[in-house]
Amino acid sequence: MPSVTSHSLDAIADNLTQDADGVWRPTDRSAVSFPVDGNVRNAKLEEMSFWFRHRSRCIVEAVRTWPPPGWIFDIGGGTGFVSQALVNAGFDTVLVEPDPEAVHVALDRGLTRIVGATFHDAGFKPRSVPAAGLFDVLEHIEDDHAFLGSIGDLLVDEGRLYITVPAYNLLYSNEDTRAGHFRRYTIKSVTGKLRSAGFRIEYATYVFQLLPIPILLFRTIPTRLGIRRHSEFGRIQQEHRAPSRLMGALMTRTFQRELTAIRNKHRCLFGGTCLVVAQVDRP
Repeated sequence: MPSVTSHSLDAIADNLTQDADGVWRPTDRSAVSFPVDGNVRNAKLEEMSFWFRHRSRCIVEAVRTWPPPGWIFDIGGGTGFVSQALVNAGFDTVLVEPDPEAVHVALDRGLTRIVGATFHDAGFKPRSVPAAGLFDVLEHIEDDHAFLGSIGDLLVDEGRLYITVPAYNLLYSNEDTRAGHFRRYTIKSVTGKLRSAGFRIEYATYVFQLLPIPILLFRTIPTRLGIRRHSEFGRIQQEHRAPSRLMGALMTRTFQRELTAIRNKHRCLFGGTCLVVAQVDRP
């Protein structure tokens, strides 16, 4: 697997120059708005959250099982939590993230391959990107079909795309609205979007099998009843901590079964997150 070098990034992108920190920045930049302190808070959550940890493990297991044909570009990868997990697992990974705060956190984490731009602003050339990851990104894109098509145009022949998205519109709540989600997905809906955008599905499963009921009870139903729950950071932290010892043991066993299922190319029939591996399908 080739490594990412200055020369190779120059070769596949038209609008990037490297700054003193080694971050690749766009020469021309689109206007992008960022939540105040959003990525700094995420960085604090990621380090202690069972959800972020298990999601990263599921992603790494999927990438091991369906390896990329080259570098993985972690698009909209925030503070680089997943990128760091992929690098630690031995995969050459480039974080693509326009938020300066998130890039600063990623640098503090020791990541050295960072594009501080949107995927569009970076100016990547058609059929130049070996693999891409969209980890809880697609739900933030209003025209998700067009966005997937634009990603497909940039992937090399047989290039891979790895995706996670929140599951079930039925579970949509004020928490989704606050996070800037346009929708949640099912395996059927997200794979349908991918196929219509020119991808072939290699694998699709649900993970976080224990979460739909708590999400329904503590987020969706209060939203439907008009009960406003403030989004205090302390409460969010509490939700991301493993609960009681008994529940923690159950989560550990369930999460291990999900990782084993991915490794063995088996599928889970329900869960709080959809995980999909797709490949560009060109004639």
